Amino acid sequence: MGHNIPVTDDTYEAISAIAASQGATADVLIAQWLAEKLEDERHAAQVDAAFENDEEWVSGAREAMENHKQGHVYQTLEEFFVALGADETHLEAARKLDRGDVDADL
Repeated sequence: MGHNIPVTDDTYEAISAIAASQGATADVLIAQWLAEKLEDERHAAQVDAAFENDEEWVSGAREAMENHKQGHVYQTLEEFFVALGADETHLEAARKLDRGDVDADL
């Protein structure tokens, strides 16, 4: 089964040029991009579900949102994570991000 998705000629030409630079066709590149995006969305849904099912986290998030509405601004990501009730592993990752370590694993 297949489906056609219309794109402008300019868009298709741009995609074709990117694909050619990678030794692929536009169709292959588009399929790869869509597969990657769908996987990202599946992962995001799994992460969201994990948080949504954690009552302590949800409670902390609601409290943080209320604090924000009242004008409280967190000075660091770590401070925000503490307010959410994050565990030590996540707090350490927040500290790394606060220091500018973009490779911190949350």
